[in-house]
Amino acid sequence: MYDIAEYMNETPQTMAANDTVARARQLMTERALDVIAVLGEYGELLTLLGPRDLLGADIGETQTLASITGSPLITVEKDAGLQAAAAYLRDSSHSCLAVVIGKTLVGTIDEACFVAIAIELMGQLQSEQSEKLDNEDLDRRLDEAMGLESDDF
Repeated sequence: MYDIAEYMNETPQTMAANDTVARARQLMTERALDVIAVLGEYGELLTLLGPRDLLGADIGETQTLASITGSPLITVEKDAGLQAAAAYLRDSSHSCLAVVIGKTLVGTIDEACFVAIAIELMGQLQSEQSEKLDNEDLDRRLDEAMGLESDDF
């Protein structure tokens, strides 16, 4: 029904491991980012860094992202179950998962993605309930028009 690919951020902000902490902080502030994916020399995903990871880092102009130890990198395959990813985020201290195909980063999925899913599901449920009530009201009116009472059945 729902898959990760449908809701993930397909264009996560990436930076090279040799980029500076100062530049990462600047990008996070300018673009209101929650996470930056750090890539190695060959484009391989090394880690995801969030604001807390960068807050604890020295502001030195030359300190690189490679020198920061973020949370352990947790990935989820693009075709993995959405429910399992949601349960992992709920039960862990992570707020974002890297979505990969093999070892290649193809996106991220975070708490905001699951809020969007919840909003969509609530809207669907509300529509279904409204439709059910409309059908029940229509049945009642038809019964009344035909002179039937609900006790007649």
